[in-house]
Amino acid sequence: MTTKGSILSTVGLSKHFSGVKALDKLDITVGEGQIHGLIGPNGAGKSTFFNVISGLLPPSEGEVYFNSVNTTNLPAHTIARMGLGRTFQAARMMADTVLENVMAGMYYYCETDPIRSFILQPRVFRTQEREIRQKAMEALDFLGMKDSAHRWADDLVWVERQLVQIARALVLDPKLLLLDEPTSGMGIMETEEMKGVIRHVRDSGVTVILVSHDVSLVVDVCDWVTVINFGEKISEGNPRQIQNDPKVMEAYLGEEECVES
Repeated sequence: MTTKGSILSTVGLSKHFSGVKALDKLDITVGEGQIHGLIGPNGAGKSTFFNVISGLLPPSEGEVYFNSVNTTNLPAHTIARMGLGRTFQAARMMADTVLENVMAGMYYYCETDPIRSFILQPRVFRTQEREIRQKAMEALDFLGMKDSAHRWADDLVWVERQLVQIARALVLDPKLLLLDEPTSGMGIMETEEMKGVIRHVRDSGVTVILVSHDVSLVVDVCDWVTVINFGEKISEGNPRQIQNDPKVMEAYLGEEECVES
């Protein structure tokens, strides 16, 4: 189970695909209130780790504990309702307004069926609609996008699409937020903006696990970093320790380049 001061831990977590070990006996503990970086080369298993701990994929072996509860075999919607939110590398939007895209994050996990409520209990539906709309506006305001609430999602630039993804995850008041490559494809100015957003989320009391290929981003914003390669944990520590670890350099650069440098 999760240790004192932690919000998530995995014990011997493994995921195999037709004999390929995407995750191999991973033991990871995420401290509550931290920004925890998860880095590694392409194919290291980072997105698979997110998919397993969020319930989208079952593990082949091992256990996942979230907020002191064994969530290993729970479905994704149940884990989300317990307080785990996430974004995806592909910031897909519905062809609706920004506000409606954010509201959709709450409709999906709603305890009651909005369509059934609309037909059988219209008053309940209207009350629920107002509450969801208010929560969505609060999430957009938190991220500085309140004025964009009624823009069409198709008109958003890339950084705005990522912010809408984050807002959609925040409407459920998560305790833990998984960010999957939130600055992918962004320029320097956009990346700096996203750094502030990630810190803002952490400072609001939400623990963050950040997956990114941008090592400089991870070094700048993370309190603790875990490095995986071929599904195995090869290093862990604060950003300075990770930067100076020869195993990390070898994983990213290759043994030959590491030796020559």
